[in-house]
Amino acid sequence: MENETQSEVWKAPYAPFRTLTNFAERFTPETLPRRIDRSIVRNYSGTQQAELLGALEAFDMIEPNTGVVKDRLRDLVAADTDGKRELIRQLLRDYYQWALDISKANGTQSELEEAFREHGVGGSTARKAVTFFMHAAKYAGIELSPHFTAPRAPRRTAARRNGAGKTNQGTQGQNNDQPPPKPPTTATLERTVSLTGNGGVTITVTGNLLAFSAEDRKWVLELVQMFDDYEEALGEEDDEDDL
Repeated sequence: MENETQSEVWKAPYAPFRTLTNFAERFTPETLPRRIDRSIVRNYSGTQQAELLGALEAFDMIEPNTGVVKDRLRDLVAADTDGKRELIRQLLRDYYQWALDISKANGTQSELEEAFREHGVGGSTARKAVTFFMHAAKYAGIELSPHFTAPRAPRRTAARRNGAGKTNQGTQGQNNDQPPPKPPTTATLERTVSLTGNGGVTITVTGNLLAFSAEDRKWVLELVQMFDDYEEALGEEDDEDDL
């Protein structure tokens, strides 16, 4: 990587590391497209698309704005497993030497996170960026400081529905064992996410999603994206147990 200037600091990518490697493994040298654009990553969520494309640009694997494939991505696609590990080792030396230097000095987790914040990421984005680095180092066989620990994803809590837990008024004498009749609508979307403790959360969207107002449709899709992000964070935590 070229030397950074104060006005142009390289921003550490924060896509899940396995998203990058799985993406490269989708292709062979013969099937790798000339450019990587939204049509190639349409099976990913909107957040995953942005994170993956950002990582490919940051690592000089595609041209900014145009998405034209560059040699670094061609090499990664063409390499076998051992070759891929060596390419990731070189990528870490090229882009994360500052983090590797902290590691060699037996730096602390706080030192590492401070360094990542200096490279354009903060908050939950910094957590993801640090996790990417640590997973990449493990994949490449690079031993890190014993004081580095993979950051934990924040716990999400489900929002309580209005009126939940309230007793119904004026229902004495009624048969409360019978649930109220459901409206005659057809479920068009159902999504369940398992929580780290017991149980899970399910959302069900009834009716025709395309017939919703633009505001309602946007809210529902953002809610689904929250489920995707939560599961992605849990997947990162599962990997952290092996670090």
